[in-house]
Amino acid sequence: IAIGVFSIIFIMGLYLYLRFKKESTARLQAQNKMLEQQSKMAAMGEMMDAVAHQWKQPLNALTMYGELLKDDFEDGEVDKKYIAEMLDGVDTQISHMTTTLSEFRDFFRPNQNRSTFNLEKIINSVLLLTKDEFMKNYIIIETKVDENIVIDANENEFKHLVLNIIN
Repeated sequence: IAIGVFSIIFIMGLYLYLRFKKESTARLQAQNKMLEQQSKMAAMGEMMDAVAHQWKQPLNALTMYGELLKDDFEDGEVDKKYIAEMLDGVDTQISHMTTTLSEFRDFFRPNQNRSTFNLEKIINSVLLLTKDEFMKNYIIIETKVDENIVIDANENEFKHLVLNIIN
């Protein structure tokens, strides 16, 4: 009878141990997933700050172009050549903003596919998103990359890796 009681206690103990272990593993996996998500959200917040900061300069320049155009028109200094120069400046600023937005959108787009990409191009695209933040903090990043290096990997994951390294 003692062996029977001991066996039942042992089996119940083993069952409780295995159940606890399974629940602990599931809880740990959920916590890891939550931490990973929080890390991604923090990175996204930092990148949003970088994009906002990068857009301030072009927006200020566009505002300046508008004010200059208005003042110079009132002073009678506007001709076809002047308008063409203004439009070139506006196009340059808008192009910069569009490039920044495209880089940001691509940076966070989930992509599980491997592809072949140029290392220098990837590093420069990450630096484009972060350069103003580094400049604000008097940080200069110099890169020396062989322009012929190509990598076969997941491009977005590699961008995240570069961002983590420079941060």
